[in-house]
Amino acid sequence: LTGEVPGEYVCFQLNPAVGILDRYQAYELLHTRWAMLGAAGFVLPEAFNKFGASCGPEAVWFKTGALLLDGGTLSYFGATVPVNLAAAVIAEIMLVGGAEYFVIQNKQDFNRLHPGGPFDPLGLAKDPDQFALPKVKGMKNGRLAMFSMLGFFL
Repeated sequence: LTGEVPGEYVCFQLNPAVGILDRYQAYELLHTRWAMLGAAGFVLPEAFNKFGASCGPEAVWFKTGALLLDGGTLSYFGATVPVNLAAAVIAEIMLVGGAEYFVIQNKQDFNRLHPGGPFDPLGLAKDPDQFALPKVKGMKNGRLAMFSMLGFFL
């Protein structure tokens, strides 16, 4: 390992000539992003309920699915969301499928997985030295989110 990859601190015994290291780095980046979204999805509804906002009868992640299975509807901030289980599954398939389609289209180019273009309104990606720090911070926060997800499940 050469130190050019964000968050590269541990030397794994992999053969970079085979190209598997690039694939593992891309997978780690994607898993850290999903973990950060998941951790926010675990914490925010419960925090909203604690501070007075109404995010359903019980804003616990596993009880939301049970509510939809029982034929109930979701209620966020006092407004009823008219979604049933079929609509929730279709929306999830479309959103996650769209994200996975983007990954499949860009899986050979690891640098395309980092933000830029419309996802970089401040222009941080234009200067490589300035953009290296947010890449490392993103990997560190993502790794922390993966461990926090493990704690949520246990």
